[in-house]
Amino acid sequence: MKFTWGWGIALFLVAFMSYILSMVFKAQEVQTDLYAEDYYEQEINFQHKIDAKTNAIQFNDSVSVENTEAGLMIRLPQIIKNNASAEISLYRPNNANLDLKYVHPKDEFLLINKDKLVAGKYTLSVNWKADNKHFIVDKKITY
Repeated sequence: MKFTWGWGIALFLVAFMSYILSMVFKAQEVQTDLYAEDYYEQEINFQHKIDAKTNAIQFNDSVSVENTEAGLMIRLPQIIKNNASAEISLYRPNNANLDLKYVHPKDEFLLINKDKLVAGKYTLSVNWKADNKHFIVDKKITY
């Protein structure tokens, strides 16, 4: 049997369809999590988040992160120490099960034990309210 252009086109189409089908099956195996369960509600209130980030520009440098042998040491602004409505969260983009939340630490420093962390990228979000103003500082960190 001679290899003609008809056989070449048929072979190309079969190879292309096989590739597309393999990509479809691989895509179904990927774990996809929403950023948050109440994602759509958060989108509606996005302007509040923008305003809170604008309010917190002066505190961006006072939030620092350091990798230590014990875990992750987070230094918080002094204003949070006296504030009862602060929340610190670590968001893991690729696995919602690794997200961590802490409410109102009583100290200027927050130590997150290394047993609770998995190596990789996180987004640190520090949220607090003072004098009827909301503040949010977000930082991308790697542990």
